[in-house]
Amino acid sequence: MRPPSRPKAARGLPHKAPLPRGADLPVPQSENNSNDEPPSAPLTEPLPALDAEKFSPRLPKFSLPRIPKPSFPLLPKMRVRQKPPAAEQPKPSEPPTQAGVEPPDIAVDHGLERRLQERRIAARKRLITQSGIALGIALGLLLVGYIVFFSPLFALDTSEQCSVEGNQTMDPSQICAALAEYDGTPLTRLPEGSMVETLKTDVPAILRATITREWRHGIHIAVIERVPVAAALLNGKQVAVDVEGVPLERTGPQLAELPQLALEISEGGEVAVKIDAALSVLDKIPPDLLTHIASVEARSSSSIELKLKNGVLVRWGDTSDSELKADVMRLLISEDVKEIDVSTPRRPSTL
Repeated sequence: MRPPSRPKAARGLPHKAPLPRGADLPVPQSENNSNDEPPSAPLTEPLPALDAEKFSPRLPKFSLPRIPKPSFPLLPKMRVRQKPPAAEQPKPSEPPTQAGVEPPDIAVDHGLERRLQERRIAARKRLITQSGIALGIALGLLLVGYIVFFSPLFALDTSEQCSVEGNQTMDPSQICAALAEYDGTPLTRLPEGSMVETLKTDVPAILRATITREWRHGIHIAVIERVPVAAALLNGKQVAVDVEGVPLERTGPQLAELPQLALEISEGGEVAVKIDAALSVLDKIPPDLLTHIASVEARSSSSIELKLKNGVLVRWGDTSDSELKADVMRLLISEDVKEIDVSTPRRPSTL
């Protein structure tokens, strides 16, 4: 091991041996004074102050380069809202307090209160604007509804604009005149169903009708007329009737070409049953064969006979298989016979 080093003596002072532990320190004696003179008194005068400039380190002096001021602002100018003096600030409303209880200190941000007030005003203006727009739209819709549904601008005028198609024997003016009671009604409120029923009642010759609107104040009527199949008696007068027994207006020559039915259509009961059976048979016979029939006789609903214009008698039977019976009659009508029995069409007979 390395021995401990001896303490180094101060530079410029003679080396002295260390004192033993517990020994008193020697008092230095002045060289000029003798041992008999007493020790000098301690210094009581203050030491002179040191000059800080003499002992402070001196640093080299240098200066920073001067930066030129820019010609444009580096930051936008900001307006600083100055807080008004305490005397001008509005006093906040103090909340009600209970007896003996002091209200808490509440800091009120008047800038936030102003912004909230501005928002309320803007919301109120927006509500007023939206309400005005909605009211204007509603008034516009009411005006349009009045013009379309109630004003005379789109009123019906059957005397000016009323067209008819599908009529063969009827006068168009007669059909349009039947709807004169609806004149003045706007087209948007025309009851088409009621108008069709009115046509069928006032003009019995119409079987079906369709009414369409023609803007601005007209209508178009498409009709299907009833087809007469026989000439029957109505109150003792001969009239044309269709398959449903509806009397139709026909002139004398037109009535002579139809099969004659010697039954009164105004009667009911058994007569009505016979008429329905006879008309049902005539409805199934094609038009080219119908012109060869002179008359029809219905003794009952199951015993119907046809009399042809050439004098041949056709025993038809009931109303079943009428189309097949008509085809068999077409084949046998050209033969020189006096009587044809098609009551059983799959086994016909002739005389």
